[in-house]
Amino acid sequence: MDHATSKPKSSLNAMQLFERTIRAQTDPTDLIFHMVNDFPKFLQAEQGFAFDTKTSGAKTIVAAGSVSDVDRNSDTLRGLETLIGTDPLTAPTALRLGAISNLAAMPYGLALPFSGRLSGRMPDGLILARSQPWPSPAAEQAAYLAEVYHHAFERFAARKTRRSRGLRRFLFWSIAAIALACLTLIPIPITVVAPARVVSDIAIPAAPSLDGVVSEVFVQQSQRVKRGAPLYALRDGAAQAELGEARARVRVAVAQETKLRAEALRIPSARQELNVAEAETALARISLARAEDLVARHTVAAPIDGMVVADSLSSLPGTPLSFGDAPVQVVDPDQLIVQADVALADSVVVFDLQKAKVFFTDTPTQAVPLDPLQLPFEPRTDARGGVSYPMRFSAAQSGDFTLGSEGVVQLSGPQQPLGYVLFRRPIQWLFARLPW
Repeated sequence: MDHATSKPKSSLNAMQLFERTIRAQTDPTDLIFHMVNDFPKFLQAEQGFAFDTKTSGAKTIVAAGSVSDVDRNSDTLRGLETLIGTDPLTAPTALRLGAISNLAAMPYGLALPFSGRLSGRMPDGLILARSQPWPSPAAEQAAYLAEVYHHAFERFAARKTRRSRGLRRFLFWSIAAIALACLTLIPIPITVVAPARVVSDIAIPAAPSLDGVVSEVFVQQSQRVKRGAPLYALRDGAAQAELGEARARVRVAVAQETKLRAEALRIPSARQELNVAEAETALARISLARAEDLVARHTVAAPIDGMVVADSLSSLPGTPLSFGDAPVQVVDPDQLIVQADVALADSVVVFDLQKAKVFFTDTPTQAVPLDPLQLPFEPRTDARGGVSYPMRFSAAQSGDFTLGSEGVVQLSGPQQPLGYVLFRRPIQWLFARLPW
């Protein structure tokens, strides 16, 4: 015999050689085909099935030996899936397959679930069917080789996981880089909105000059009045009584003076009494003027030509007022402005304003251009308790405002990076708390 040309005989047994063929598979699809076709032949089985476990725990057949495509409507597969059900399987588990059509000739089944769930569409185990019972050595060999298949599938799953992780990491950093570039490089005009209300630039309070209780109101809300027109009156019972008394004293003094004037023409001694009567008449007239002024002060008149503004004129009668109280104001309707409170975080627009317009609640689709009257330098606490910049605007064209109208102002500022526009509020909050 020529020993130089003869091949050395392998010292591996049949199971080790078969294990080597399992580990030599280079594709998960080929490995599944090998498991359901070659593995049954190695263990003298007639049929092999690969199954997977759903999240609900139910088993589904994903591959079968000798067929290229699994028929999901097959009675054989349905019966097999019902048999293995949702109960956990241990390796190996004997199955009775005789009641399933097309498996009556091979009623002895062996379930070989893998020891751990696999990811990436890998099967979770296999089922072997044969016509003869499974002896213990054959079942042990099947369980061992099933674990070999499991390890081979784990290799593919790990490779797919690493590839998937790498792809996800690449996509994450690519998106992060694009987002960072957009946030820092794309400039857009910054636009903010703030609540606004139309008020008068000239509003003069109509306040009483003495204490009293309102007895009557002569005007209505938003009524136009002339200067000097009565607005409301205070109760003046004592003043009216004093006025009547003063008028009576004047009448008496005038009558006495007239009588003494006639007597003084006939009786020279009566001229001295006439002088006294004339002085008393003069004093009575002074008291009358004082009483008339007091009564007039109980009626509050409009200080200028304009429009009446008050919180509630209907509830004003019966309200006690003190000197200086101003329940009613008269505003100049030709001097209307828009007043807005702009949030502290929007200071970049406040100090570099490019354009301003207002949208009123009554006409939300119609924009009214505005001209800034003044830009504030310091924020203040607004009516809602927040800190904001008070801003005042005039109408670009006369007649665009109605006193008391409410809406929002839209302020446009300079172009800023997209990141600042989106996160300017936390940025401003941070800057306000840094120890500069």
